[in-house]
Amino acid sequence: MAHGTHGTQSKVTRFPPAVQKLQHQVDDCERDLQEAQREKNDHKLLVALERSLHLKRKLFPEDSPEILAASQRLCQGCNSVATALLNQGELKAAHQLLQRAEEVAKGPLSCAMTWNNLACFYRHSKKLRSAIIYLEQTLAIEERYNDPAVVQTHLNLCATLSKLKRHSEALQQAQRALLKAYEALTPKLTSGEKLEQQELQEEVSLLCIAYHNQGVEHEHLKNFLAAYQAYARGNKWAYKFLGSSHQLCNLLHRAAMLVKAKVPSDQQIDLEELEGETSSIGSKSPTGSIFTATYGKY
Repeated sequence: MAHGTHGTQSKVTRFPPAVQKLQHQVDDCERDLQEAQREKNDHKLLVALERSLHLKRKLFPEDSPEILAASQRLCQGCNSVATALLNQGELKAAHQLLQRAEEVAKGPLSCAMTWNNLACFYRHSKKLRSAIIYLEQTLAIEERYNDPAVVQTHLNLCATLSKLKRHSEALQQAQRALLKAYEALTPKLTSGEKLEQQELQEEVSLLCIAYHNQGVEHEHLKNFLAAYQAYARGNKWAYKFLGSSHQLCNLLHRAAMLVKAKVPSDQQIDLEELEGETSSIGSKSPTGSIFTATYGKY
């Protein structure tokens, strides 16, 4: 039976030609974006994200969900590419992308991600006090919203304070990172919930980095037994969940072995009680507190 035989006729919304043209261009941007992701072409990706936001601003109000989503994707894309550039030493290009990310960031958590990476940029640029300002701003937001990224931010603040030789404050940040990492990880391990291997390794890695940074700061403060304890416990987690060949496992074991020789003779009994917590793996010695960047997903 044909439509409309009972006196009703379906209505098709027809947009003006100019609007239809814009929508087609937005669709083209989406295809370009998918192609750029497949090709891992960062330049093409960012061009597509910028063009998509530009076109959608012609179609939708600034406070619309469509503009929010497009801005978020561009912010995350800029952060992701910027962190890769930071790792390659391309500081100027990374800074430009992070400034763009800050411009289009919508919402406090997007700002926090961008500020954390700006702190990473300033730390690479040897402007440590600027890095601390951005990290403290990031931390305030992440703690307010209970963002899991707070562990990384505590670790980054620890590493930056350590560079400024503010080791007591750096130790506090390492301890807070450790506490937050435990709070995130232990319920998952005890609930019987099946964890993806990558997710488990990422969370255990953060826990182990927190132990490592705690050990480094204890060493700076001449608390050698406490440093050994931190390295040994971190190594135990790394050995169990990451494997004996993992970089963190090797790093933590070697650090424990090196600091063991520094433990005062009057603490040897305490040391013997902790020795069972290390495994027989060797690697490079620690070079300082580890700093991590926050990656965006688009």
